[in-house]
Amino acid sequence: MRVLIAERVVLRRLLSRSFREEKFGAFDHIVRVVAADVKQVEAMLLAGGLERAVARYLDPDIDDLEFVLEDAESIKPAETGQEARRLAIRLIADCVAMLRLLRLQADVDTAPFKAKEPLHQVARWLRKLRPDISQNLWQIGRGEVSDLAELEADAGTRVELYMSALRSSRTGPINLPTPEVVAPPPEAKRSGKPAAKAETAGRASKADAPAKPAPEPIENSFPVYLRTEACFNDYLPTFRSQSNALERVALRERSWRTRELLARTASEGIMAYDALVDFCRTIRGYSSARAAATLLGFDAHRARCMASLARIVANQGLSERDATDALEIYQALHAIAPQALRAIDYIQFCILKLARGEIDAASGLLEQSKLEQDNPLEAALLFSNILRAYTRQDAMGGANSFEHLQPLNLLYRKYGMEPVRRRESANPFSGLHAGPLDHYINDGPKVTVLMTTYNPTVDMSVAVNSVLAQSWRNLELIIIDDCSADDLFTTVKAWEERDPRIKVLRQSVNGGTYVAKNQGLAVADGEFITCHDSDDWSHPRKIEHQMETLARSDAPACSSQWVRASLDLEFLLFSGSGFLSYENPSSLLYRRDAIRDRVGFYDSVRTGADSEMKHRIETVFGKSVVEASEVPLAFGLVHDGALTANTLGRGWFSPERRFYRSAWRAWHDRIAEGSDDPYLPLETLPRRFEVPPGIRPNRPEPKPEGHREQFDVVMISDFRMGGGNTMSTLEEILAQNKGGLRTAICQVGAFRKGFFHKEFIDSKVQEAVSAGLVEWIDLSEQVDTKLLTIRYPGVFQFADRLESGIQPETVMVILNQPPAEANSLDRRYDVEDCRANIDRIFGRQQKWAPIGPAVRDAIDPASAIGLLTESDWVNIVDVSEYSGPRSGFVGDRPVLGRHGRDDYSKWPETREAVFQAYPDTPDFAVRILGGAASLKPLIGEQVPDNWTVLEFNSVRVPKYLETIDFFVFHHHPARIEAFGRTVIEAMAAGCVAILPPSFRPLFQDSVIYCSPAEVKAVAINLYKDLERFKHLSKKGYDFVCKNFGYEAHSSRLNLLGVGSRVIGD
Repeated sequence: MRVLIAERVVLRRLLSRSFREEKFGAFDHIVRVVAADVKQVEAMLLAGGLERAVARYLDPDIDDLEFVLEDAESIKPAETGQEARRLAIRLIADCVAMLRLLRLQADVDTAPFKAKEPLHQVARWLRKLRPDISQNLWQIGRGEVSDLAELEADAGTRVELYMSALRSSRTGPINLPTPEVVAPPPEAKRSGKPAAKAETAGRASKADAPAKPAPEPIENSFPVYLRTEACFNDYLPTFRSQSNALERVALRERSWRTRELLARTASEGIMAYDALVDFCRTIRGYSSARAAATLLGFDAHRARCMASLARIVANQGLSERDATDALEIYQALHAIAPQALRAIDYIQFCILKLARGEIDAASGLLEQSKLEQDNPLEAALLFSNILRAYTRQDAMGGANSFEHLQPLNLLYRKYGMEPVRRRESANPFSGLHAGPLDHYINDGPKVTVLMTTYNPTVDMSVAVNSVLAQSWRNLELIIIDDCSADDLFTTVKAWEERDPRIKVLRQSVNGGTYVAKNQGLAVADGEFITCHDSDDWSHPRKIEHQMETLARSDAPACSSQWVRASLDLEFLLFSGSGFLSYENPSSLLYRRDAIRDRVGFYDSVRTGADSEMKHRIETVFGKSVVEASEVPLAFGLVHDGALTANTLGRGWFSPERRFYRSAWRAWHDRIAEGSDDPYLPLETLPRRFEVPPGIRPNRPEPKPEGHREQFDVVMISDFRMGGGNTMSTLEEILAQNKGGLRTAICQVGAFRKGFFHKEFIDSKVQEAVSAGLVEWIDLSEQVDTKLLTIRYPGVFQFADRLESGIQPETVMVILNQPPAEANSLDRRYDVEDCRANIDRIFGRQQKWAPIGPAVRDAIDPASAIGLLTESDWVNIVDVSEYSGPRSGFVGDRPVLGRHGRDDYSKWPETREAVFQAYPDTPDFAVRILGGAASLKPLIGEQVPDNWTVLEFNSVRVPKYLETIDFFVFHHHPARIEAFGRTVIEAMAAGCVAILPPSFRPLFQDSVIYCSPAEVKAVAINLYKDLERFKHLSKKGYDFVCKNFGYEAHSSRLNLLGVGSRVIGD
């Protein structure tokens, strides 16, 4: 218990108010006392924390406590003892909050909540204390109490009584003491004696106290406020161990939710984001910060989470205060746990300091960071920015001075390259050049440089001249104008007359930069191809270094680094990697014929095709692209007109880019498997895969203001998930498509374990989109739909900040899983949380439909009053895809099988039960689709000789099911199997299903029910009786056709007002 307290003692008021009001002495006093004797000061510290963090848990009848606090503080006390009285007010005011937090923690820890009734009695007892605490507040505010020791004693008495009751509630029947908090007698005030002594004289002993009746029982219901905390606590280990992956999700999707999750993870569930930032603001830079961290149990996991949080806030840019908040977190972390700061943190930290004008502080951080030893390039870039700030501040050399580039030039010289210099120009970027060159490459193979432009808003001369100034002299520069206005094209065309190596092409229709590049690639004469953006500057050794690197390597292509810079050459953080320098996507240099013959051309889209081309080359050749040089070979100008300005940022991709990346990755997977062709011709219609309309070359005209797309059904889920839920969603998509309904899917990420590393949606979902069976929309799009189905409620578990442009007429939440497993140790979502978030986001009444009786039974009736539908939303299959009833057996012995996701919970609990359900004897054959790795702890590394194990998705399910007679599915007893989609697939294929009795409410008498120990006998008996086997096969098939076919789905959509013709008409 003492450890539990010590982790939470200095979180809110004793820190934030004391530091904010510069009352450092009070805090230092607390730290010293804690170091000497934790137990003595438990009361003081308990009373000092967490008002803000636990405000949501306080009962409504505690509100007057806050008013009392405000009134008490508004009364001016006498000068004598002012500090003591003010601190005392805070101690008493927070006492109730802290006690309630401990009750909350105790409830969560007491899984599976067997002691909830005694704990409710403790809660009632605490409420009885509230009037006495309020009275004390009034007395303090009026100056009637002046001795802090007395207040400490009162608080200590209450806490000791509470802790005693709490301990007993965990071990047996509770015996609550009578709360007694007595105000100091008038004598203490008149005599001026210490209040603690007056209390001893004026208060009756506990033994003499009049007996009071025991507290009345409190209703036996699960505390509402516990559900969110219990759910978060189950997610907490995942957040701790995968904070870096959570960070990538946050940046990729600009998710606000991850801030709250990481803040609470860093504080062990205590503080929300705002509270954590406030905490950081109070402790930064003071000598007591380390002591505070020690008391909080601030370990390496929490420090890493705080560092991730700082990076997220600094990079997302969702709020005007983000830079300030990130700086506060970094400063606190630097004071508490500097060892948690990595290179990318020091880079970000220095940039934030420079933005605030704290140049000396940024310089000091750079020295502390050890970047110069570990990453000299990043150190040089940061040092250049620091020197730039000094020169601008001191007017040394003026705004156009290049002196600040000297740190970077030292690196160029180190690698045998000319330093960067400047010519007279309107701005530093326009004056960039390097030289003079002491040698050139005149006899190398020709390199074609492709440069596209469209209505250029910046001077192209920087880019063009930097290409013409390359030390690699045998080159041609093809400038492709993407249908600019006539007057601007005239300017572009003029370049052709300045150098015979320049060729200018013009597109008749604007189709985007990659369509234009393809036209240049089609006419290129060079043996090698590379690209160059029209607003970048390249070092004159860029092509030379890349050609030399490629010649020394067997890689199929070569790229180089760049940095992003402003017009006055401040180096900007632009990449989600956290580094100022990173790979230049347009720098890819490759052999023309080798790539054009096997890979073809760029994908004809408006964004992201350079990354696709690189990955396609790597997939086809089976080798990675090699990177040239240890220094940036190009500077990329950052300006408002840049192509990437609105589609990507620091780790963020626009929804269109995210969808495109997911689409091409699925195509590349098929290429790697040998099931698809990697070659893209010059004209890429029809497309190999679907892309969002906004990035197509012939993108549609902008919709008029206020336009809203109309859909019949929109389906929300986390489509990165494989397995049953995704397959069930796809079946509904196919049924709706056959019924003539317009359907869209919308990706919302869940925070379940294992999802963080999955960036792309499931390949089968991607294929459905590419085939035109369903459309892809973003949550923010302006859309109307007759029906919104949420296929996994857990995506809205931590969705307090999510917003949506989707306006549904009806909201149906499909419960594909229960909120928790039977043992309550794996909580997926909380009904109340998700319900409230869905209400807020979509503003429509919602109905929750379980997919089967098992899920319905697992829902707490108290949380689902008026919420559940009368009938279940069962899964469906297209029975025409399966082989139907059997006429015989597949082999000379019974063949048992199962398919599905390989997870321990989907197998029997013990080794004995596994081999009972799936025999290891040669008189049976066992065929498993989906893998069996999770069985290794039970059965060892090797599966039995009579087993055949196929990996997930390695065989089409209908084809696999034709190879087994009996579908056996016995799972872990703690698992609540939501539906058993794989069962109806097996029945549609004519298999006889052998299941545990828990499935009877769903499948009635269409399958056989037995325990694992009975499976062998059931299978043997049926194998000996072909007619009975054929009868059961037909019975199961008919049951599926009637209850789980597409017609059933069409009927329930009609009941919801979504018209669909009957499938098959």
